[in-house]
Amino acid sequence: MSGRAAGLAGLAFVAVLLLLLGGCMVGPDYVKPSVPMTDAYKETDGWKVAQPSDHLPRGRWWEIFGDSQLNTLAEEVGAANQNLKIAEARLREARAMVRF
Repeated sequence: MSGRAAGLAGLAFVAVLLLLLGGCMVGPDYVKPSVPMTDAYKETDGWKVAQPSDHLPRGRWWEIFGDSQLNTLAEEVGAANQNLKIAEARLREARAMVRF
């Protein structure tokens, strides 16, 4: 390395070192700003606690509406749904393979 290149490399090293040390300087002590706090959220008026309904049956849930047309449509969908037919066929196939 020539003298000039070594001088530039040394100068670059010193510059990088000064930048790194400058980033570590400690400033004034940080004081957390005070923020006004409330006891509760203003949006809680009118809200109620969730009440899970896991104990209710989940089978034919649409019957709670008492709509005969909806009941008829649900039966038609169940009978004509190709995905359900495929799933049922795969289930029967899997059961047959387990028995085999």
